[in-house]
Amino acid sequence: MGKPKKDKPKWLEPEEVERILAVAKEDSNERYLMVLLMRYGLRCGEIVGWRGLPGIHKEDLRLKGIWVKGKGYARGIVQDTLYPF
Repeated sequence: MGKPKKDKPKWLEPEEVERILAVAKEDSNERYLMVLLMRYGLRCGEIVGWRGLPGIHKEDLRLKGIWVKGKGYARGIVQDTLYPF
């Protein structure tokens, strides 16, 4: 028996993304900002913190962008990335 087949990722259409953002914005500014950051490639754990990732804090906001601590943070292999505004 082989490995079960994984479903192919579904890429959202621009209209679907805009609708998700609109629904998130109606719910709360925090949720809207989180989904907006995900739109630009950040993962949930990088945004809110999860499994050793600290998430984004106000100290991570810079004039030119946001410092994000990515994979490897918990093992001491800090992979900070500046996501420009």
